[in-house]
Amino acid sequence: MTNADKIRNLTNDELVELLFWGEVCVENLYVPSCDDGCENFGPGCAINCPIEIQDRAVREWLEQEAD
Repeated sequence: MTNADKIRNLTNDELVELLFWGEVCVENLYVPSCDDGCENFGPGCAINCPIEIQDRAVREWLEQEAD
């Protein structure tokens, strides 16, 4: 089961928690932000960063096997 599969199985309350806070403690889900693991992260970098790089961390996380 991938992280994306796990999200598909969340309740509405869990989805609210995920969308609002970026994590669901009960399901041990934490959606990475674009600065997680980015070697070029710095102040104002999101303005100049191509969208392909910005969404890479989340896309890769969705495809990973869930914990």
